Amino acid sequence: MSETMVYLGPSIRHVIQHGTALRGGYPPALAAEMERQPYMKDLIVPADGLAKARRELRKDGSRMAALYKRIEKGASGHGV
Repeated sequence: MSETMVYLGPSIRHVIQHGTALRGGYPPALAAEMERQPYMKDLIVPADGLAKARRELRKDGSRMAALYKRIEKGASGHGV
């Protein structure tokens, strides 16, 4: 990953915070969580598409909103 990406999922204690910018790969804790919840990748968006992704995230019933809620439930073992 050479471009800057931003995580728009819920904060997961000891893993990642909402809005974290990523460049050059994933931290080990995030990579492990993504193996457990592979759909997390869909909430990591290019920085240049951030505004559009945030609008979609705010829409009830959107795919991104559904993924956000799914990650919240799946991360409960970490303490969201």
